[in-house]
Amino acid sequence: MAHLHSKGIFVFTAPYNASAQLAYMENDAVISAIVGSASCLVFGADQVILDFDWDETKKFSFSTLERCVEKLGATKEQFNDTCLLAGASVLPTFPDLDVDSNKAKIDSARMLLQRSHNDAVAACVSRSHVLHIGLAANIS
Repeated sequence: MAHLHSKGIFVFTAPYNASAQLAYMENDAVISAIVGSASCLVFGADQVILDFDWDETKKFSFSTLERCVEKLGATKEQFNDTCLLAGASVLPTFPDLDVDSNKAKIDSARMLLQRSHNDAVAACVSRSHVLHIGLAANIS
């Protein structure tokens, strides 16, 4: 952020759930770009800058909602459900999907959703015994 400030660019930090607030501000044209996690896409952002290196490579990487949906082979709603099952900073990973890498979580969440005919509620209900165990573990 210091680099952006030095270039005269105003940087706003969302005070609460950054993903939701930043997506809202982008959609309302309050901000021009989001630097954050891909979870911003779940909240309605069109694109998000995931990483940048101003010092050495002068490059940044970003992802778009359209590209993620296309790569997943899903609808926007299925993408959202998949991401929610995989977990986020404010939402734990669905207990059955507790794997090490983010890609494995997304792949596992997508398979679970497909087995439930792309119905996230049905996926959760079909695994309700796992949810009770997972919730109990998180509470203790």
